[in-house]
Amino acid sequence: FNKGLDFGDGTSAIFTVEKDSFYTGNDWTYDASNIVQKLIDAKYGDGKAEIVGDSKIKITVPDTSISSEVLITSLEMKAEEGETAETYVTGADIKKVEYRMNGTTHGVYIKFNKAGTKKFADLTRAASQGGGNIVIYINRDYDNAQKISISEEITTGYCYLSSASKTSAQSLVKTLDNARYGLNLSQEGSSVTVHSAFDTWQKVIFAVIAGALVVGSFVLLIAKYKHLGLLGSLVLTLFAEINIIAFALIPTIRLTLVSYFGMVFGYVLAFALLVYIFEMSKREFASGKKLPASLKSGYSKSIMPIIDTVALTGIMCVVAFIFGNATLCAFAAPLSIMLVSLLATHLGLYRWFVYMYLSINPGKGNMLNFKRKEGVNEIK
Repeated sequence: FNKGLDFGDGTSAIFTVEKDSFYTGNDWTYDASNIVQKLIDAKYGDGKAEIVGDSKIKITVPDTSISSEVLITSLEMKAEEGETAETYVTGADIKKVEYRMNGTTHGVYIKFNKAGTKKFADLTRAASQGGGNIVIYINRDYDNAQKISISEEITTGYCYLSSASKTSAQSLVKTLDNARYGLNLSQEGSSVTVHSAFDTWQKVIFAVIAGALVVGSFVLLIAKYKHLGLLGSLVLTLFAEINIIAFALIPTIRLTLVSYFGMVFGYVLAFALLVYIFEMSKREFASGKKLPASLKSGYSKSIMPIIDTVALTGIMCVVAFIFGNATLCAFAAPLSIMLVSLLATHLGLYRWFVYMYLSINPGKGNMLNFKRKEGVNEIK
């Protein structure tokens, strides 16, 4: 699992907040804290930004270092090098930034707003008549300029910055997009390692609860449905394994206390829907149908209720992603993955397992704890 701050260690650092000339707010420390918190939620789904002093915020993330994607930076585009050179274009002039391929070249597409289009035209005209380069400074790092060769005025309102790789281009997209806020963060001192919110014994308790839930569900299924319970345990095992692999491969899903409860809810839902299939099959057998017909009929009659349940839960997850805060998103993220796995195991693998089982036991309902209703004979 990718662990969040609840179950894993993280990194923390203090940053000084400065405002760019085009910033129009009053309390930029408060604004920076809120903006960075949103960026942290989008990047990690866990972490926090908190005000710790005048124009200072503390950022804590579940990572070995703080990603530049959650740091607000400044952008200055000039026609000449140097801190004192005139700044033509800033983050306020950018309308949209996105990653694009230009043939086989990775790069960043920048579209300027109406005011920015005119400023960029002035910049390109001055640069083409002067040194022949647009000079770009990020994060007020005047010792490291990025240069773009220019030979004529550009009035189209956009530009394309080539990059060495997709990763570097996407990183630059985040940097330039953050520059639109008009705030700049510079780190004070070194980053420090922070330890998880839970002690070892508390983590063990959560692991034991999860293990007890899984083992308990297996025991209950086998005790109540015998052979069918064994098949159900196999289905739930594969369901759990699929999700564990998915959670490990998707970096945005992190193990936090909230996501833990989302995973537990997803497993309980999978268990309940599996029991629903079994009960439908048991009811069909009790009405007089033969074992193969009762298993197949119970499965068929369970399909739509399962799809409806998954769809309703999925809609709730989508609403949480769109309108919810970071806590709701942390709950919905693993749950949404588990819903997809549930459909694959309950409506796919389970059916295949049942057909395999019927080749071994074509008619003994007592091996599944299935019984006829009193006075009901088997339908021929």
